[in-house]
This record gives sequence, structure tokens and C-alpha cells, in this order.
Amino acid sequence: LALMTKAGDYRQFDLLQKRQRKLEKMSPIREAFNYYTRQLQFDTKYYVLNVDPKERKRMIRNDVLPDIKSVIVADLDLRDLVRNQVLDAVDDLKAELEYQRKIYETNPAEFDAYELRTQALRAKKECDQWFSFIPEGDVEDAMVTVEKE
Repeated sequence: LALMTKAGDYRQFDLLQKRQRKLEKMSPIREAFNYYTRQLQFDTKYYVLNVDPKERKRMIRNDVLPDIKSVIVADLDLRDLVRNQVLDAVDDLKAELEYQRKIYETNPAEFDAYELRTQALRAKKECDQWFSFIPEGDVEDAMVTVEKE
């Protein structure tokens, strides 16, 4: 039974991977974010616990520190969540841009840039959040690599 369950897990993982690849073909943003995430390598010996000292002491005292696997899974899940927020914000921005373009073509006086600006700022905020996961040293290394090409 355990072997069948494990085989089912692998099959499910393969199906999810195929679905992601198909979605990536339709979205260069998704493809880029997923590519970066797939390249991540995590240290499996330790992690940094980002909580205030009181909470840290409580967690140690009560033996409720998360295990390393849970920390890695939570990190990847958060990246996926924020990636999806970026994609949603960009889709909303595209839709608003198309809507305002049609308004402008029929009656330029009714064009309203406020919602367009709001959607653009939301997309920027979501992108900034996703990029905040990337260590600054990685960004600097990437810029050096790009400048060499």
C-alpha cells in the first residue's frame, strides 16, 4: 500500500509539472519566476528563524521549532503564492489597459487613467514582493554575468 501511495505521489507530481510547463508556455512571467525557483538550492542543515526573541524562546522551550523540510516547503509555497499574485495583477492590468483603450477609441474624453494607474501600482507592488525574496548578492552576480555577455 505504501509503495502504491508513493507511486501515486510521483504520478501526481509529474502531472503537476506537465501542467506548469503548459502554463509557462502561455506566460513568460510565470516561466521566468518558475525557472528561478527551480534553480534554488537550500541548505538542509540549518535555517534562520525570523521571529522576535520572546517568540523564539517560547518555541524552543515548547519544542515547536519547524523542521527544515517544513521551512523549505513553506518558502516555496510562499514564492508560488506571490508569483500567482503577480500574474493576477498583470492580468488585471492588461484587462484594464484593453478596456481603457477601447474607451479612448470611442470617446477620448471618457478615458480614465486612475484605475489603470492603480492596477499598474498593484502589479509593481506584487513584483517588488516577489523580488524581495532574492538575496542582493544573487542580483549583483546576475548583473555581472549579464554585463559580460
